[in-house]
Amino acid sequence: MTFDRLKQIGFGEMLMSEEDFANCTPYYFRLRLHGMRKAQTQQYRNQWELSRWMAATMIAPHLKKPIAPQKLISFPWEVEQAENVQEVIEKYRHIFNKLTPPPQA
Repeated sequence: MTFDRLKQIGFGEMLMSEEDFANCTPYYFRLRLHGMRKAQTQQYRNQWELSRWMAATMIAPHLKKPIAPQKLISFPWEVEQAENVQEVIEKYRHIFNKLTPPPQA
């Protein structure tokens, strides 16, 4: 990343003054940029969730049973990552061995 690009971000996106930009440390700049990006991401997600809620509300009168907004559409940030079954079994093998009786011949 070039210094000009950092200035563009500082002045344009972060609305820093020239004095603020000149006096901030790289650590402070990075923290401020990270905080700003998190706030933008949260605002983006809020807008999508509001749109989903409005869609569910608008179609509700046309359905026999209203649908929950989360069932209408799920967003990538709401989907939980499934654990690998083999890894879970290996992780808790000692518990499975205690609970499972030994095979009889």
